[in-house]
Amino acid sequence: MKKLAYILMSAFSFVSYAQDNWCGTDAKLEAAYEANPSLKQSIAEHMSRMHEIGVVSERTDSLIIPVVFHVIHDNGIGNISYAQIQDAMRMLNEDFNRLNADSVDTRNTSDAPFVPVAANMKICFELAKLDPNGNCTDGVERRNSAAGTYNGEDNTSKSFNGGGLDAWNRSRYFNIWVVNNIATSGTGTTLGYAQFPYFGNASTYGVIIRHDRVGTIGTAVSGDRTLTHEVGHCFGLFHTFQDGCGSNNSDCTNSGDYCCDTPPVDQAHWSCSTSQNFCNQVQNNDFYGFDAFDQFENYMSYSPCQNMFSTDQKNVVLNNFNTYSWLGNLGTANNLQQTGVSLPATLCEANFSASQTVICEGDAINFSDMSYHGVATRNWQFTGGSPAVSIDSSLLVTYNNAGTYTVTLDVSDGTNNLTETKVGYITVLPASGKDLPIIESFENGSFPDNDNFFSSMSGTQADWKISTTSASLGAKSIYYENYTDGAEGSVVSFESGTIDLSNLDPAEDLVFTFDYAYRKRNVSDNERLRVYVSTDCGETWTLRKTIQGSILGSQTSGINYQASSEDFTTISVTNISSSYYLSNFRYQFVFESDGGNNIFIDNINIVGESSLAIEESENAEVTIYPNPTTTDIMVNIGSLEVISYNIVNVSGQIISENNQPIINSNRVLHIETDCLANGVYYITFKTEENIITRKMIKQ
Repeated sequence: MKKLAYILMSAFSFVSYAQDNWCGTDAKLEAAYEANPSLKQSIAEHMSRMHEIGVVSERTDSLIIPVVFHVIHDNGIGNISYAQIQDAMRMLNEDFNRLNADSVDTRNTSDAPFVPVAANMKICFELAKLDPNGNCTDGVERRNSAAGTYNGEDNTSKSFNGGGLDAWNRSRYFNIWVVNNIATSGTGTTLGYAQFPYFGNASTYGVIIRHDRVGTIGTAVSGDRTLTHEVGHCFGLFHTFQDGCGSNNSDCTNSGDYCCDTPPVDQAHWSCSTSQNFCNQVQNNDFYGFDAFDQFENYMSYSPCQNMFSTDQKNVVLNNFNTYSWLGNLGTANNLQQTGVSLPATLCEANFSASQTVICEGDAINFSDMSYHGVATRNWQFTGGSPAVSIDSSLLVTYNNAGTYTVTLDVSDGTNNLTETKVGYITVLPASGKDLPIIESFENGSFPDNDNFFSSMSGTQADWKISTTSASLGAKSIYYENYTDGAEGSVVSFESGTIDLSNLDPAEDLVFTFDYAYRKRNVSDNERLRVYVSTDCGETWTLRKTIQGSILGSQTSGINYQASSEDFTTISVTNISSSYYLSNFRYQFVFESDGGNNIFIDNINIVGESSLAIEESENAEVTIYPNPTTTDIMVNIGSLEVISYNIVNVSGQIISENNQPIINSNRVLHIETDCLANGVYYITFKTEENIITRKMIKQ
């Protein structure tokens, strides 16, 4: 499917953009022309007929378009709120009906007389109330799919089989796909792209857009007009800079953007200079009759000062609604009834959301009623919460006691009543967590278990799972089946319950180790395992360890990888200072996929160093260097007569032993560490009189 891409950088601060990033737009269109050499001429003829017919600019009523948003997210990343979608609908309706507050900024000077041609298209957008099967909907469907939300394309994001969501019939609904990012070539970032009505597949017609370009609230920090611009393309509008300046004898009715009241522009510009005028000629049939300045106010430019459509652009859009039957069907009375847009609001769904579902004692959660349509009254019940009941549409509820709690919402529109109950929906962790030591080998129970662990993918097929075939110690580990469930850019995580570190002496170290096994699928895979910690029960997280790319694992496996015990590497997290020694400490493992292979985690140990069975002696004769080390170590034993020595891990297991007396005239031992995984170890030296212990860190 060919598409017209809106290629921009990552925000609308255009002055910082490289000026060649806009070229991706015309490259997409040129690809369509190359695939169908007669397409450009047929579009030009269509536009010429529009000018000859002279479509009436004014409508006696508004054209209403039913809309559906297909939101494809990655475990909540990009899963924008309904309020953000409603805000985007507000923007569309303001822009297409010239109700936008910045319409007053349209210039009306002798060189830029644009107010008289600024058009009210009288097109209104409303979220559908009935889906294609006649079932109740709020006009939004959602899917958790990394494959569909990253590098969005027609064959992925717009296809359920490709990981996205299928279009609803384009003759009944206007489709908008919301994703985390969009595939692009070269430099720059694609914020969105649209499909013209003039060509293309019916199953991909509509707009695909990044979640941070939808509306002005939530994740949409820029509040730009990307969506308005893309909808303009869908209705048949070209860029104001289409085909550049043209020539002095070119005709604005059959070249460029085919609109005679939008002065030609040589190329995309990202400025609002009131004297900007890059084309110094007047085209045939030019509306103004003189060399007018560039109309940077136009929504089909790349300017950050967009605030208008022109009358000729309105003519193009209305002509297309009159020409293409499937497009014209959108606003018919019959279709408005079929999609529920013209029907009265009737309650058909009870639902609610929570800002968090895992908190600590004494923390609060923001609940919001997500029921639709026409909710008149509501009654909440919060088991274990304060308040325990409410009639508000949204509110904060505090939970003071640890446990698992149910939430119930009853809603009514005055005639119909519906109830939504979520059993065990809220987990409240003890403010003072589990005591040390924490030794987790995943040998008992399940995962996640709503006590020790919580998974970001809980309840989905792509969750972390217990492996009974791969383990560092024992018979089990947990793993993420990245080989089948992962996708480029997807993020999965799991986090612990609360752990009490408040009894640790601030002067002692915290020993935090874990084992992992991993393989790439392709040599180019660049995946990350990160470890975070929290001192506020998981409200915020601080990064403590990153293992990435070939450091995470250099070996590849083209099949679904299953780890052997020899594959596991021990990692130490050594930078957890005493500022984290609180009663509600939590840790989190985050894996960022690049579509590679499986990762296994086992043998998580957290313990205060003073509680280890092995303690360092005070004998000053024995010194180790370098320490920490990435290579071998040297041990100066001074005058001691060492009978034997062992290397022991933090679990007390002997990793290496030497039972022969040490005879070395220079009193320095060379100990190889190649066989040791990264982690904390203790070397015990036995003499005739005592045992001397030294800690060693392998990095």
